[in-house]
Amino acid sequence: MRVRALSEEAYRNLLRVSKRQAPASLWIKGASVLNVFTKEWQEHHVVVAGERIAYVGEKEPLTDEHTVIVEADGKYVVPGYIEPHAHPFQWYNPYTLADFALERGTTTLVSDTLMLMNLPPEQVAALMESLSGHPVKQFFWARLDPQTGKEHPQFTKEGLARMLEHPLVVQGGELTNWSGVLQEDETLLFGLKHTRDLGKRMEGHHPGASFETLNIAAAAGITACHEGITAEDLLQRLRLGMYATLRHSSIRPDLPELVKGWLALGLPWSPRMMLTSDGSTPPMHRNGFLDGTIRVAIEAGMPPEEAYVMATLNPAVYYGLDAELGGIAPGRVADMLLLRAK
Repeated sequence: MRVRALSEEAYRNLLRVSKRQAPASLWIKGASVLNVFTKEWQEHHVVVAGERIAYVGEKEPLTDEHTVIVEADGKYVVPGYIEPHAHPFQWYNPYTLADFALERGTTTLVSDTLMLMNLPPEQVAALMESLSGHPVKQFFWARLDPQTGKEHPQFTKEGLARMLEHPLVVQGGELTNWSGVLQEDETLLFGLKHTRDLGKRMEGHHPGASFETLNIAAAAGITACHEGITAEDLLQRLRLGMYATLRHSSIRPDLPELVKGWLALGLPWSPRMMLTSDGSTPPMHRNGFLDGTIRVAIEAGMPPEEAYVMATLNPAVYYGLDAELGGIAPGRVADMLLLRAK
């Protein structure tokens, strides 16, 4: 998926800066760069052309009087964080939430659309398009049920198809009406299958689910779940091919116990694990946004490299965005954070 349009001129300039035939827009000089693909810290230069990374390596770029040079010796560079499960319409103004997230290093949000389903379809599309113009990359997931158990005019096959097919919608879910799936509700099953037919992800909502229930969910098309409460819950989801999202929110501040429980299992951290702050209430955000979640994970014993990968590369891979986001590598959008040691 293309996250930001790349003009012919920008594309050629990207190649020329990479070849050191044109001057860089930005040069982050001599930082310790996290390679999320190999989990190494490398002393490298990062060179940017326009909005994209042109070069990562040991050679110095071509510069001119317009090149911004950042002396980054002794500092660390990591990719911008990706929040895979946000609820911006529940507690906040979605625009100010995006501002808040960006100030704290989260550069991509994948957000719930439940509250939007109360609006006419044309207003929903207009609002999503408006939000996509924010510097934070904005994507959405399409609800298949209204979560209330009541009839809702937008939750029809036509309404689900319209939402699921929107190019900014990268996932269906989070699926809460599990009893409806078991009873083979026609609209829910249509939504599940249509999501699969579109090649998009489908998030479940299965707190305390048994291994047998999770089997059925996986067969129905569930590809991820953020409702693991114990390390064993995470393991069950991973064993069935799902992504397991480790959550730390005002409703379920489970992350320290999840990390400690996983360490007790003695298993390697999985590339199918992600981190989320979920729909935390505003007081929880006194401790940050996804940056706060990463901090909690590290303080609980998760290696920093793993925490950063779970907040960057892993969600990018899950949503099929890793050619554009989630890593510091040539061709990627230049979402980067410059950190200092504590």
